[in-house]
Amino acid sequence: MKTFIIATIAVLGLSVGFASEKWDSGDKQLDRWLININHVAQGNWLEAIKEQAKTFNVPEERLIETFEMYEFSPADFYLALSIEKVTKTKWEDVVESFRVHRSSGVDKLREIYGLTANSPQFKEVRALIQKGAPEEDLAAEQENIFFKKETKNN
Repeated sequence: MKTFIIATIAVLGLSVGFASEKWDSGDKQLDRWLININHVAQGNWLEAIKEQAKTFNVPEERLIETFEMYEFSPADFYLALSIEKVTKTKWEDVVESFRVHRSSGVDKLREIYGLTANSPQFKEVRALIQKGAPEEDLAAEQENIFFKKETKNN
């Protein structure tokens, strides 16, 4: 059974488009971090899930189950886990509000949890997401034709 779950995640990780590359959080840097979390995990869902479970000290099975039900992207998980940790909201409630309001953008989720731009809670969520994002903007570098030309010549 566990092998089946792992195989399913591997296949879905390669074929499922990430839930969104448009985050609309109201914070451009936060949006870039989320995009880059997805970029780094691209094609390697299982490793991303394992790392996030360790980072947030939560059962891996909980994340796998959520992925199977709702196909959260790695950035979706990172954001949901950050909100859960900072607001101390039950995981099931965070997942439900995420599922219902995600298409409205992260700004709607921020509103639901009272994460205004200058609130200490939002700053904490933002710091957690920054820790999970790569230092470089890898997604932008990949799209930059000048960067591609430069690396090909080296």
